[in-house]
Amino acid sequence: MKNILLVLTTTCQVDRAIELAIEKAKNEKANLTALFIIDSSVSESVVSKMSDLGFLGDRPSSELTHAILKEYRDQGNKKLDEVKWLAECLGISCQTFVEEGDYTELALKKIARFNIDYAVVTRCKSSTISSFLFGSAMDRLVSKAGCKIEIVEE
Repeated sequence: MKNILLVLTTTCQVDRAIELAIEKAKNEKANLTALFIIDSSVSESVVSKMSDLGFLGDRPSSELTHAILKEYRDQGNKKLDEVKWLAECLGISCQTFVEEGDYTELALKKIARFNIDYAVVTRCKSSTISSFLFGSAMDRLVSKAGCKIEIVEE
């Protein structure tokens, strides 16, 4: 049986990607694994930006970062509950995971662990200079995945 991976993130959740992954799983009679990745650097950036703008004191507590991460985790679980419900209504086996860390590393681990044949991922718009300086997580994923990657643009 084939295995399909859907990857969503705190910064990029495209409904068309969800629809595509579920449609592909249904047509291929495949198992679906849905992964919601929380990039911890996003919460740190939010706290830093709020500090820079004067909304927080000089030394914001770590509780704020933890609260932001909890909110992201709750959002991820809510989105994945929706994905799982949609999949199961169509008779598709679906397992879900919310994980925090590096996008490429976490996606590659799931691809290897579940012997993924096909992955649906979302790509958010980023600046050209950012991609040039730091590289693209999507490019790294595509080059190392060992399976077909379908990229759905934001």
